[in-house]
Amino acid sequence: ACMQAAEQSSINVKCRINTKPAHEGLNLSADASIPQQSGGSKYTFSLGGGFGSLAQQGWNVYGSVAYSKQEVLQSVDRSYAASGIQPNRGLARTSGTTFPGNYSQSATLVATNPTLPNCAPSQSALIPELFGPNSCRFDFSQFVDLIPEQEQTTLYGKGSLALGAENTLSLEYFWSRNTLAVAVAPTPLTSLPLTSTSPYFPGGSAGVPITNPALDSSLPISVGWRTIDAGQRASEIENTTQRILGSLDGTVLGWGYNLNAFYSDSTVDNTFTGGYVSRARVIQGLAGANGAPFLNPFGAQTAAGAAYLNSVKVLGQVQDITGDLWGTNLTVNKEVLNLPAGPMALALGVDYRKQSIDFKNNFELIRQAASSGLELAEDTSGDQSVYAFLAELNIPVIKNLDVGLAVRYDKYSDFSGVFSPKVSAKWQALDTVLLRGSYNQGFRAPSVFDLFAPNSLTFTSNPYDDPVLCPDGVAVPGADPARDCGQQFQQQQGGNKQTEPEESDSWSVGFVLQPMKDLSFAVDYWNTKITGLVGALPDSAVFGDPALYANKFVRCSQLTPSERIALQATCGGQSTVDPLAYVIGTTENLGDMEAAGIDFNIQYTMPAAEWGKLKFTYSGTYLTKWEQQLVKNGEWYNALGRYSFELDFPAFRYQGVFTANWTYGGWGAIVTNRFRSGYADQNDADNLLEGFADNTVGALSVWDLVGTYSGIKGLALSAGVLNVFNSDPPFSNQGSRFQVGYDPRYASPFGRTWLLRAAYSF
Repeated sequence: ACMQAAEQSSINVKCRINTKPAHEGLNLSADASIPQQSGGSKYTFSLGGGFGSLAQQGWNVYGSVAYSKQEVLQSVDRSYAASGIQPNRGLARTSGTTFPGNYSQSATLVATNPTLPNCAPSQSALIPELFGPNSCRFDFSQFVDLIPEQEQTTLYGKGSLALGAENTLSLEYFWSRNTLAVAVAPTPLTSLPLTSTSPYFPGGSAGVPITNPALDSSLPISVGWRTIDAGQRASEIENTTQRILGSLDGTVLGWGYNLNAFYSDSTVDNTFTGGYVSRARVIQGLAGANGAPFLNPFGAQTAAGAAYLNSVKVLGQVQDITGDLWGTNLTVNKEVLNLPAGPMALALGVDYRKQSIDFKNNFELIRQAASSGLELAEDTSGDQSVYAFLAELNIPVIKNLDVGLAVRYDKYSDFSGVFSPKVSAKWQALDTVLLRGSYNQGFRAPSVFDLFAPNSLTFTSNPYDDPVLCPDGVAVPGADPARDCGQQFQQQQGGNKQTEPEESDSWSVGFVLQPMKDLSFAVDYWNTKITGLVGALPDSAVFGDPALYANKFVRCSQLTPSERIALQATCGGQSTVDPLAYVIGTTENLGDMEAAGIDFNIQYTMPAAEWGKLKFTYSGTYLTKWEQQLVKNGEWYNALGRYSFELDFPAFRYQGVFTANWTYGGWGAIVTNRFRSGYADQNDADNLLEGFADNTVGALSVWDLVGTYSGIKGLALSAGVLNVFNSDPPFSNQGSRFQVGYDPRYASPFGRTWLLRAAYSF
């Protein structure tokens, strides 16, 4: 009865049936998924075993170990994502901080590159249609990983003890270590001073050409330079987690119950392993100061310059994040009353948990590293506790009509308590027709990360013009075009203690038809509204309406002296203007969101035949509405069937999954199709070549085929191919992600992938 109630509930009723499972014997398994194209293979191995029988000996012990490795998939491994410069598709996703470096003199508004007009293929290119005829652009996409390298090792152990025939006491332990290697484009350094004392000053002794006659060699120049010779910015993130759980479940005085207590902790270490450089020491190298060899921002380094650049890398652990979670919960359930139409079931529960998090930074390192995103990071910590009560009643009102009533009360340490009610009904109108509906209110508090995550900086993937210093792409007097025009600006991310919970109202109505034993149809219409959505403003919205979001622009004059030092790449030196330090994109309460759609499911099982059994399933969702505000009482933006520039995502009008499952003795096969409808693309005309701002992203349809064999006792074999037809992801000109040529949030870059699995139990 409790399981039936839980199935109808949206308030996390927890039920547990005491089946006294016994894990006995030894289990071995190995998996491999290998793309046909290079990169991205994944391998997994596991070993598990147990002994003892709860039913016969009254105890059981089980343990397992598993290891998996995901190999890196680089952008250059896929032709459609290997470059942000694809003229045949209108793509020009680039950065104004390039190699060889661009330079300018704000006094005369010179912006140029000594390698013009060819720049330095393939890493940089001239794109005059969008960014003018004087400066080169950097193709950062070729340095981006589509899938990072990842390794994971896990250990698990569980011991169970039978307490009589109805109750079980168990204790389990889980440990995991996950290592992620992240690599991005080499460090971009802007507003670097270079004077004519350097042999690499244009027109100097090293032979760097003067490509703009307006250059005044008596004045310093400002250089924007990618430190290619220092390599990609690389970091390793290691997450170690452990959890211990004790539970007692069974039946007492006719009540089914589950009582557990748990504790877990996690440590995340962030270590710079390459590519990050000290801006201050690079500036010394450009000036040849303090015995440093002169660095060349416009070409290859000398052996001494390369060695010096390697010596100014910032390496080592830069962040240590720790967190813990502990709590306890109890759920009970029972058939409390026999009504004429059947038993009435009651489920009750109480839950308490507390979570804390602590961020510590190695300021000695992060204050040196340029473009690390941690320049303004501070140590932060916080905790959050919550207790909740829940009750759910399943009432058989009349024959074939069940009504569910539920309520949940949540009280967080940060927020006022909230009641969340739900009512649902199911009516078996005919043997072949089931009608159902529900209404419920929801509540989601911001997590400890939403509240307490430290602020960090990241570059926008799209380039923009500073709306004050470079309106419409034209630099004002005193501006630095290499810093203020067509640039990837910094965006602040992180938690916000002022964030409030979001609340929702949802309702649905639907039916299930079963005209014959092996055929069923289910259709449900649903409608949801979320108030005070927790999220972050996309940079596209901020730069798209700088007047509305003026408070999101933080300029150097607004920073403290120490913050200006930390952001000296933008805010250092003397300036007659006020540069843009960053835009704010931290967690906050946005406006409201409304969505509605139709879910359906069709299942058909063919009669058994000599060649086996065949079952078909098709499930899909058709959206009829998806609108959202970015600020309370603000304008509504529509993402239905189109990429909303303001919301920074599309809502697929339709998506569905088809499966055909065949079995014959020990043999089997599954054919799967995953489909998503197309949509109008982001089509940001400011960052696309002329004539390409009307793209439609094609529909995504991927077929998979997997065969299985289990005809030998204890042995299970699988082999198959994912993405049978080797379909590339549909082309998208989106610019909200650093990966280009497709949208990595919705499509996979793996292509045709061979799948192998073997498992043996004895």
